[in-house]
Amino acid sequence: MLLFMTIMTVALTGTDTEPVFVLDHPGVAFGSMPLELEEPVTGNLNPEAGVMESSPNATGTEFHVMYWLEEPIDTGARSQWLEERLQTVLPPDILPQIILGSPDWMEGSVASPQRESGSLGLMPTLNFNIVEENGAVLGAGRAAAFFRGGYSVLIYCIAPASQSAFVRDNLDAMISQMYLL
Repeated sequence: MLLFMTIMTVALTGTDTEPVFVLDHPGVAFGSMPLELEEPVTGNLNPEAGVMESSPNATGTEFHVMYWLEEPIDTGARSQWLEERLQTVLPPDILPQIILGSPDWMEGSVASPQRESGSLGLMPTLNFNIVEENGAVLGAGRAAAFFRGGYSVLIYCIAPASQSAFVRDNLDAMISQMYLL
């Protein structure tokens, strides 16, 4: 492995100027993180691509951060990129049960002290549900993406249906504290 855990820097506590976690590639800092990501399970992190994932917590909630170095995505195609890429990274066994909501947009970094100099900018977001054939909702999720410096970054959270508000609120809170280095 070219670079494994050496490209990320972890600080145990964060302040207004010190992130709690940094991914050197794609150059993003986390001002706060859900407890599930405090000890992430990571894959191969290198300049071309990487994955940072949490194990499911006691309620079954899990977070995923993935990035790719690729050609820039036009602003008008970013929500489509999110829909398509999300379906390639979700577990294949749940894909037939996924119902995607309509894409929406949110501003990243809104609660970050680095908002003016390191904003993630406008990000496409997408809510989704995992639904049984009879219509029962088994799980819920939310995904978002940002595109900066030649990187496409996908962030998503997935959880049982009973945790759907938690999924959306915590993912949005994490994104509001993230910023570019």
